[in-house]
Amino acid sequence: PDIVLVDDLHVGSCWRFKGTSGQLGIVLPVPVIISHITVDHVSRKYTPLTNLALRTIIIWGVVDAPENLEKLERRTANVSAKLTELIGDRSGPPITGHFQFTPLAIFDYDIHANSHIQTFPLLDDILGLKMDFGVVVVEIVDNWGSEAWTCLHRVRIHGEQK
Repeated sequence: PDIVLVDDLHVGSCWRFKGTSGQLGIVLPVPVIISHITVDHVSRKYTPLTNLALRTIIIWGVVDAPENLEKLERRTANVSAKLTELIGDRSGPPITGHFQFTPLAIFDYDIHANSHIQTFPLLDDILGLKMDFGVVVVEIVDNWGSEAWTCLHRVRIHGEQK
C-alpha cells in the first residue's frame, strides 16, 4: 500500500486490493492542520480500466491530543444533518482498534472529470476547528464498477504544521 505515497501514475503502479472497499492508514511525519486531500488515478487515455478506480472516499482523522478531544466534543454537538446522512452513526472506519476518529472529508473521485488528479477540501466544520492530525485513514467505500478489484494510485494530504 505504500505505493500510494509515491509519485508514479503508470498503469499497474497502484495499491490494488480485492473487492470494492478497503482502508489505508497513513502516519504523517508531524501533526498537520489538514486543509485538503488530493487523489490521483492513471489518466483515462492510458487505460480502459476505469472501473477499478475508487469512487466514494471518506478520510478519517485519529483524534488523540487532549485539546483536539475538546474541539471534537464541540463539533459533535453541531454535526450537520448532511454529515449524519453520509456516515450514519458510524464513529470511524471499519477497522478502528482503540482509536477515536472523526470524519475529515467525504467525496467522490470522478473518473469522467477533465483531470485525473483531483483535490478535495475538508468538511467546513473541521476546517474551522483547526485540529491537527498525525494519523489519517483513507476509507474507500466503493469503486466505479469492478467487483473483483480496486486500485488507488496516489493520495496526498495537504496542510500546515501547527
